[in-house]
Amino acid sequence: MPKAKKPTGAIRKEPYSLEVEQALLGELMIDNNVASDLIPRLKEDDFFDAKHRIIFEALKELNKESKAIDFYVVQDKLTLMNKFDEIGGAEYLSYLCNSVISSVLANEHLRIIQRDSTLRRLIAAGNTILETAYTLDDADKALNVAENEITKIEDDLDIRDLTHASTVFAEAQNLITATQQGLNQTNYVYTNIELLDNKLKGMKPGEIIIIAARPSVGKTAFALNIATDAVLRQKKRVAFFSLEMSSVNLAKRILASISGVSLSDMNSRSKLSPLETAREMNAYSQITKTELYIDDYAMNTPSLIFSKCKKLQREKGKLDLVVIDYLQLMMNDTIQGQTMSSRSEVVASLSRSLKLIAKELEAPIIVLSQLRRIRAKDDGKGSKVEPKPDLEDLRESGQIEQDADVVLFLHRPSTTPRNEEGGLVELLIKKNRNGPQGDLNLAWYPSITTFRQHENQDTGDEGEFGDPVLPPQIVVPTKPTPNVAQDSEFVDNNADDDDLAFGDDSGEDDGLQQIDNDDLDY
Repeated sequence: MPKAKKPTGAIRKEPYSLEVEQALLGELMIDNNVASDLIPRLKEDDFFDAKHRIIFEALKELNKESKAIDFYVVQDKLTLMNKFDEIGGAEYLSYLCNSVISSVLANEHLRIIQRDSTLRRLIAAGNTILETAYTLDDADKALNVAENEITKIEDDLDIRDLTHASTVFAEAQNLITATQQGLNQTNYVYTNIELLDNKLKGMKPGEIIIIAARPSVGKTAFALNIATDAVLRQKKRVAFFSLEMSSVNLAKRILASISGVSLSDMNSRSKLSPLETAREMNAYSQITKTELYIDDYAMNTPSLIFSKCKKLQREKGKLDLVVIDYLQLMMNDTIQGQTMSSRSEVVASLSRSLKLIAKELEAPIIVLSQLRRIRAKDDGKGSKVEPKPDLEDLRESGQIEQDADVVLFLHRPSTTPRNEEGGLVELLIKKNRNGPQGDLNLAWYPSITTFRQHENQDTGDEGEFGDPVLPPQIVVPTKPTPNVAQDSEFVDNNADDDDLAFGDDSGEDDGLQQIDNDDLDY
């Protein structure tokens, strides 16, 4: 009978090199140019040996004070810190200086130390994640801890050097030239509302765009209109996160908006005519070919959204736009040792996190937000009028205003009935970091959950993204068909994409019908 193998009992050593740490500290003390270049790239924790962490702390303080560094200066600093004997005194400090003859390999030693430091942090993070997985009974919280542990390591590694002005100005000059030639920036996203695009000049990578309104004014529909136009006409890749409405209900709204078929009729038995059925099926055919991704998980946090977006980017390619509906429903990340004393602090934390995510993803993020309840005022004629919202009406946090690059308000005047087809809704641009502010008039069609630019609004100069093509309606043959599913000529997949997706704007046969349910929340 073969003997069982005894366990080796081997203990894995944490990754570090005592000799490399000694060499780099010596190189920093014999070459001030190397010291000024490399010290800002290091942290005390990058060194494994406790003595080396103390010595580097002294070097960092001297560099911060812009003092020249040598054996005697470092000795004096350590003495003032009452840590000179702790590191081994003059003997060990002298050994470090004499162990190197030049600093030519300093950058290579830096690379090794940072690599080992990162690996040690990953090991520590892995242990934390393992312990959390064993002790927490909430998988979502455990996942949040794991995401935060890895994100902290990634953030610490993201140290960018200064960029020479020539590189920055070259990029700026290219943008100016393209604008003067009437060329659109391919990485910008446009709303297809001409006057709004004229003012915003496109939604740019890294921007936060806040769309705020009272309940049932249409902020979700407005965001869906923008997302739909982005994927259909601009061929963008869009992630839409809904924390309130199911993905199926969002899909129905999109189909109604694209096809021009009443949402209420879609939800009623035997309401759709053969022509309307053909339009709706054509809308379905077109939207399913796009790069629109929808997530309706109600417990999303910033780190979960970031993780899902990064995964999508790895699998499909760069994201062009992210939409979050809406901010006040989002859960805050559970971070150990963090306590929030008020809901305002939570929302402020969410806002800051989303700004960082926008920069990391290099994509604009549209964030929908609720407004605080605005008290109606007497108009002097015996009627109550709700005043137009302003920045201070953003609910629960002034941090939202600070982090946002653009803040848009949707406001329905008191004189406009809620379900009036083509009724006036004002779009108020209250913050625009890179352009002018102002008020625009939109026409709201609740039956198909679509906004158009109001026909009575002066469009001014031609829009940067060309003429508006709203609402995005499907064009189908006008002859009736008894069986749309079997009659392929009503679903022409070979037709021009733009014609199928958006068609003309003649207003004929729009299928606009009044929604019966007054309580439908837009």
